[in-house]
Amino acid sequence: MQKEDQDDSCDGGSEFNEALFVGVDALLLHHLQTQTAILSKKNSESSSSNLNSFAKFEGAIRTKATLLSNKILEERGFEPVEELSKDMATHVSRYNGCYEKYAERTVSHVSKHPGARDRALQIVSLLGKLDPSQEVEAATVTNKNDEAQENDPWAGMKQFL
Repeated sequence: MQKEDQDDSCDGGSEFNEALFVGVDALLLHHLQTQTAILSKKNSESSSSNLNSFAKFEGAIRTKATLLSNKILEERGFEPVEELSKDMATHVSRYNGCYEKYAERTVSHVSKHPGARDRALQIVSLLGKLDPSQEVEAATVTNKNDEAQENDPWAGMKQFL
């Protein structure tokens, strides 16, 4: 007996994959709507722009994937991490990857679900409001901060010395 029936009319080939696709899209959409609302609020309050006054997407979303869900995340533009950190995330959001994958979804006929194209258009629109040059700059600053805050696995043992 199969665990799940395959259905070619579903996005991803099965109802389970389609549900995961919708969930990932909805979470990305919510994150981008929240970040662009913060961006517009800060831009209306002050005209100065520094690294802290823009919406962040590059590397902002870190998630753990299973053997099944890693394909779903990679089809949405997430990239596997090269080095595990203390949060044990396996995939991280990438601006260029997500923008490219969702732009492809808006023009291709890959999706069988009518709402999938609309979600992809909304995500591309919100990603387009972000500044790609600041996204790359923020990612390098974040990487330097992560390296500086290296976790000491033996820090708790110092109390016994």
